[in-house]
Amino acid sequence: MTGRMPLRILTFNCSAIPVLTPAVRPRLLRLTAEIRKLDPDLICLQEVGLESYARLLKERLRRWPFSFWERARRGGVVCGGLAVFSKKPFYEACFEPFSRQGPWLGYSLLARMSRKGIMRLKFRDPELELLHAHPVADYSATRRTWTRYAKLQERQVAQLIGRVRSSGHSGRLVVAGDLNFTPDSGSYAAMTDGLGLVDLMEGERRPSILSDREWGASFWIPRRRVRIDYLLVSRDLIRRGKTRAGYVFDRVFRWSRTLESALSDHCGVLGELQP
Repeated sequence: MTGRMPLRILTFNCSAIPVLTPAVRPRLLRLTAEIRKLDPDLICLQEVGLESYARLLKERLRRWPFSFWERARRGGVVCGGLAVFSKKPFYEACFEPFSRQGPWLGYSLLARMSRKGIMRLKFRDPELELLHAHPVADYSATRRTWTRYAKLQERQVAQLIGRVRSSGHSGRLVVAGDLNFTPDSGSYAAMTDGLGLVDLMEGERRPSILSDREWGASFWIPRRRVRIDYLLVSRDLIRRGKTRAGYVFDRVFRWSRTLESALSDHCGVLGELQP
């Protein structure tokens, strides 16, 4: 990386899923206001359910003029629910669907509709490659009978690991997103010990999933409070004493007389790199 200024990266699962999550538009409008206060250089959002939501975000985030998402073939859905907004221009952007998407019946239905996958962006200044992903959740961690989701997640993470290994920027790589695995999992070990990526929140014991009281919305999908949201970076992007990260977006807002909640059921992770 050539510049001396720090690079600030935000990753956040914004839970903007129509019908299934409440007050989507008010939450997204508040989210853009909170993002403007934080003023990161690069914004990686997951669960941006519809292209209309992505366009709303783009309209409200004009200080981040470079954006990318891919529209699915049907229904105005954003592929993988992934959207990026950046102050820095990128010269290459693509979306690669996961080869395994899961069954049409069950909790992977939403994943099938949006075609989960890996977003890849390449930047020249600063020189780095971003891999942005949101693999399927391991619902078997909540219901033991659902082991097929654990196997599906392993295959999707294996595809992500393969993309990391084939990266042309192996020394300047950022992997961001709700990766849906925990720090005690084999997938985490494969990304960190196996590939040498550094978890900017390493050692953090607090979960990135908020409590039911903070989220304030009922889910028909099982939830558990664990840490699954990450910024994983190459060691070449780390300078001791100059790299910081922490949780953001855990404040509760009132959306109506009867509904108050945080911006999402997830915290965001804001990291600052200064190699």
